[in-house]
Amino acid sequence: MKRKPISIMRYFYSVFLIVFSIIILESCSKQDSYVSYQPVATNYSAKVAADWMQALRKVVQSETKNPPQASRIYAYAAIGLYEAVMPGMPGYKSLEGQIPDLTNLPNSRSYGRLDYTIAANEALYQISSKVFGSLKPENLAMMEDLHARYLGSASATVSADVTGESKYFGKMIAEAVMNRANNDNFAATRNLSYIVPSPAVNPGFWAPTNAVLTPLEPHWGKIKCFAMAKSDACTILSAIPFNTDKNSAFYKQAEEVVTTSQHLTGDQKAIAHWWADNSGQTATPPGHWVAIADQLAVQRNMSLGKAAEMYAFLNIAMADAFISCWDEKFKLNLLRPVTYIRNFTPGNTSWSPLIATPPFPEYPSGHSVASAAAGEILTHLLGNSSFTDSSNVHLGLAPRTYNSFTEAANEAALSRLYGGIHFREAIENGMKQGKEVSKALFEKLKLSN
Repeated sequence: MKRKPISIMRYFYSVFLIVFSIIILESCSKQDSYVSYQPVATNYSAKVAADWMQALRKVVQSETKNPPQASRIYAYAAIGLYEAVMPGMPGYKSLEGQIPDLTNLPNSRSYGRLDYTIAANEALYQISSKVFGSLKPENLAMMEDLHARYLGSASATVSADVTGESKYFGKMIAEAVMNRANNDNFAATRNLSYIVPSPAVNPGFWAPTNAVLTPLEPHWGKIKCFAMAKSDACTILSAIPFNTDKNSAFYKQAEEVVTTSQHLTGDQKAIAHWWADNSGQTATPPGHWVAIADQLAVQRNMSLGKAAEMYAFLNIAMADAFISCWDEKFKLNLLRPVTYIRNFTPGNTSWSPLIATPPFPEYPSGHSVASAAAGEILTHLLGNSSFTDSSNVHLGLAPRTYNSFTEAANEAALSRLYGGIHFREAIENGMKQGKEVSKALFEKLKLSN
């Protein structure tokens, strides 16, 4: 039988399919080759991450950074750590396109074989030395020494090419992260003025409780969020309005603070001091949870990949927690227990809380929001397991053991009642708000497929 001639269109279509198939096969082959070419981060120790986070905590304490500022510092360092390690975490993906305005991160495919200790060390050094702004010479020297030690020990085991590629990759990660940090409204809020609303207008307004007359970070709610849609997306509004009537719910809250302060057990006093986390004395409340993460990374012999995931989720959640909390604090502008108790409860004009009242409005409780978020994150990643916290033993306090991260978070929140610096609603609603922050993070950020 005589064959029919193939039309020109069918001929070119057949050629196109053949060429296209070859391109796809070659692309898949190259992708598979790339994946197998790069080492996996599970083969690296988390020690470089834990050591850098510990160094950051020391610098936060030494530079007397306040809690919101500290949360921002830890978050950017953790993002840089994660992005520097992510190419060695099969099934994980970048935060670019997930965190608003985090852009222009380097493509690891443009680099040769990477050493993740070197890449993480470089990214953390570059971010840490810049995100604080100015640094005391001794703090910068400490960072430079840590950077040099890890670079020296890691580069001794790999080629000069791998060292150079890894170091440059970490540096490019840091540049992209710092570009986001330099445009997150932090610098702009340094120059904004703030007029403290007068209690003469509303006796329920916040009033200074010590020598600090201006509240701390009144514009922190304007900082760009990381995972939340907006600063008030997770707010739990107060349902107990200010009232001086003895039969009101608000007055009863104040009575509870006074009664609690008068009958504190030894353990309740220890709890109040353990979670006080004062600026200048400690690494602040978010730093307390970073310290817990540091201990877990070492004690559980985590891989660098697992630690990078933990630090990223934990610190992004706490950064959003402080943005969320501070946004509501300065909208409601509620007075502190010490002001209410002295002014509106008879016989208590000289009453004082166990721990010093910080200089900003009362509702919601910052430690409650941040701790609830942190507890949810660590439970999600590590499960409900017991652990011992030694974060504040440098203050002469005994370490504390918990059956779960939720138990620790609940204790951190209640510490503010024992300390006499928050009403119960600010604590309980603060914890609800923190859980909403962590929920928003899990809904928005997808680190793994």
